[in-house]
Amino acid sequence: MLSPRRIGPYTLLGRIAFGSMSEVLLAERPEAPGQRFALKLLLPHLADSEEHARLFRDEAELGARLDHPNIARVMDHGEVDGRAYFVMEHVRGPNLASLAETRSSPLPVDLVLGIGRACAAALDFAHRAGVIHHDVNPENILLGADGAVKLIDFGVARGAGEGDGALRGKVAYSAPEALAAGEVDARADVFSLGVVLHELVTGARLFLRDSQPLTLLAVADAPIPRVSTLRSDVPAALDDALARALERDLERRWASAAELGEALGRCAALRFRPATTDDAAYLEALNRRAYRELAERHYGDWDDAAQCEKLRRKLEEGSFRLVELDGEVVGALWTLERDDGFVLRDLMIEPERQRRGLGSRVLALETARADAARKPMRLHTLVSNPARRLYERYGFAETRRDDHFVDMERPVGGEDSARDCSGLPRTRAPANGC
Repeated sequence: MLSPRRIGPYTLLGRIAFGSMSEVLLAERPEAPGQRFALKLLLPHLADSEEHARLFRDEAELGARLDHPNIARVMDHGEVDGRAYFVMEHVRGPNLASLAETRSSPLPVDLVLGIGRACAAALDFAHRAGVIHHDVNPENILLGADGAVKLIDFGVARGAGEGDGALRGKVAYSAPEALAAGEVDARADVFSLGVVLHELVTGARLFLRDSQPLTLLAVADAPIPRVSTLRSDVPAALDDALARALERDLERRWASAAELGEALGRCAALRFRPATTDDAAYLEALNRRAYRELAERHYGDWDDAAQCEKLRRKLEEGSFRLVELDGEVVGALWTLERDDGFVLRDLMIEPERQRRGLGSRVLALETARADAARKPMRLHTLVSNPARRLYERYGFAETRRDDHFVDMERPVGGEDSARDCSGLPRTRAPANGC
């Protein structure tokens, strides 16, 4: 029996989302308190529709088959009072549509590149399994609080060549050949992902117009501006990769999601990898290069043994990540999530790279991730650290200081005056966007 608070073995905790075919509920199992799930439940007025029930079962079966780190896992399924449901892993974080709407500037390029590579990997895995998603759009891409990117909602997915002439997915993200009701293949998903990434980079909708007929015409014929004409800090490799993803001519478009992912991987993007005890010597040397001269100039001394011991304690916590650019280690980022909800960070960048603006790139990326996780941030740094001006540009404000150190905090969604290095205002999507 379906009750307001239980479905099968699951206890319902609240609603996550509501759609035209189903609702998504936050749930847990009594035998695993604290472990959360996303339970997708067919709406009651569709329970007697064999077509909708079949689509729902197909989505559950596909989700169970597609076991990939960037696809939300389907873990269980069932039926209660004639209403089908299935259970997915719960991703704690927003979808990209929600994230973009809460920001006053476009996402950092490095974050967009990471999202693009993850989505391309997920789509390539699905395509190799014979599945075309057909509905790649910002609402179906989740960004977890831990930075994980998850593709969801295979509800309209079909095999290559299985088109039935029906219009599937959101019009403003559909490939031209899909709108023509022709046969589609994996390249249709490549085009849709290209639209998503174009909008994330520019902060503006690409094809959406005031009505669906006008949006259809825009997808078919409207000029597609290169992202470099709308934003000044876009790498040439990313500009070229997105232009090719958005080719209307199928023969000129990337032939697969894997090709698009490889092209995004060739962009000069920041990458992070966990530090290990083998990296202790590098971290100690980096700490000296980053801070020793500053400390000696302002405070007259540098206790190297104490600094090394402090770094080793942090390393034992497992919270250091090395920052890499084009395969070269250029810095380190220490992160600690506190019980009071704050995220503490300590950023060390090679001095030469810091002068080239690398610290600004890392900070742009980390503040966007913190906003996605709905986490305020706190920094602890030297009073004399010139980087304090950079922190202020990204919304940090001083909360406490002594003779040598200062604490700075940034609330969730703290405005930054850096404008993500692009200087562009963000164009918001209409509330009734397709």
